[in-house]
Amino acid sequence: MTLASAEVLHSSQSSRKDELLAKLGGKQVLNAAVDRFYDRLLQDPELQRFFHGNNISVLKWHQFNFMSIAFTTMPKDLDVEHLVLNKHAKLFEMGLNESHFDLMMKHLRSTFEELDIDKALIQEAVQVLTPMRSLFEQGGKAANLREENWRKGAQAAAAVAVISLLTWRFMATRKR
Repeated sequence: MTLASAEVLHSSQSSRKDELLAKLGGKQVLNAAVDRFYDRLLQDPELQRFFHGNNISVLKWHQFNFMSIAFTTMPKDLDVEHLVLNKHAKLFEMGLNESHFDLMMKHLRSTFEELDIDKALIQEAVQVLTPMRSLFEQGGKAANLREENWRKGAQAAAAVAVISLLTWRFMATRKR
């Protein structure tokens, strides 16, 4: 995780962030927001493929807990980088990247607007989460690099197999 992400998510401005969850309407409003947020994500053709085969109730529970923490005081021992990059590795391999993060933030903003949350509070909530964009960029790039390296390895293995086969055939015809 970039230093900026760590600084914002583990901010010493905990009193400001403690107030943020309350100002948003507390856990009851956040719970409603997470439900609506996931309704939007599941209907978005660019995002819905990342949710197939997952228990949406469990994902909502994780999202609610993460946002509850992010909008209050992030524990110092919570390794957000590890959480995002390792727990979402399969999604990054499926193509998840920063453009998808941007779409999710758009949906979150719209969800809060539907709930009549004050625009300044929406902006504050978005600012708390926005530093995580770099993790989506990092995860997407790492997955692309792994895919490229795998492809190069597969091409090299195929070339070795062809050369071996041609060498074997050449040697077999020379012995006749």
